[in-house]
Amino acid sequence: GHAEDENARSRASSCREQTRQMLRWWNDDTGPKTEPGTWHWLIARYKSDEFSDYQTVKANTRTGYNYFLDQIDNAIGKWPLAQTDYKALMTVKKAKRERGRSTHHIHGWFNTLRRLARYGVVIEAGHAERIATIMSNMKVSMPRSRNVAPTREHIAAVVREADKEGSSIFAVGVLIQYWFGLRAVDVRGQFLDGVWADGLTWEMIDPEFLSFEKVISKTAKSLE
Repeated sequence: GHAEDENARSRASSCREQTRQMLRWWNDDTGPKTEPGTWHWLIARYKSDEFSDYQTVKANTRTGYNYFLDQIDNAIGKWPLAQTDYKALMTVKKAKRERGRSTHHIHGWFNTLRRLARYGVVIEAGHAERIATIMSNMKVSMPRSRNVAPTREHIAAVVREADKEGSSIFAVGVLIQYWFGLRAVDVRGQFLDGVWADGLTWEMIDPEFLSFEKVISKTAKSLE
C-alpha cells in the first residue's frame, strides 16, 4: 500500500478475517498440516524464511521462482527427502522428456530443485546435503543459446515506422537498446511491486545527449 491508499481499511479487514480462518484451521487437530521432511515442507520453509534468497530477489524473478516451485510441489511435494535418490530424480527427468517438455523447462525445474536442496543444506534439513551432492553431479542439458539477432537494417526499418507514427521516444529506446546491447527492460523499465524500476531516467543521460550512465539491473548486485 501507500499513504493515500483507499483500499487500506478493506485490505486490513480481509487480513484479519483470513488470520482468524488460519488460526481456526491450525487449531483443528484432525491431522498434520504439513508433513515434515517432505519437499512440500522444504518449499514452505524456503518461501517463508526471512533469510532465504527468495526474499531478496525482485518481484519478476520471484514470479519465475514460484512457477517452478509450484511445479515441483505438484509433482513431488509429498516425497520425503529421505526417499529422494538419483534413480527417483532421473525418473522424473525421463518422464518430462517423454511428455515433450522443453529443454528450457526441464533445466528450470531441476535448477530450482538444486536451489531448494542448497537451501535445505544451510538449514540443516535431513538428507538435503546428500541430495545437493547428487544434483551437483547430475547432467541436465542447458537450453541452446540464441543464434539469431536483428540486423542494423531491421532496426532502421523499425525506427522509420516509429517515426512515421510519431513514436519518437519508442524509436530512441530501440536505438539505445540495439547500439548498447541492452535488454528491453533496461531501457523501458518495468513495474516491480507497484513501482516503476530498472529503466533509463533523464538524470542518467548527459545534458548534451552524448552519453549516459546506468548500472544494468541484472548485474547491479555484482557491482555493489
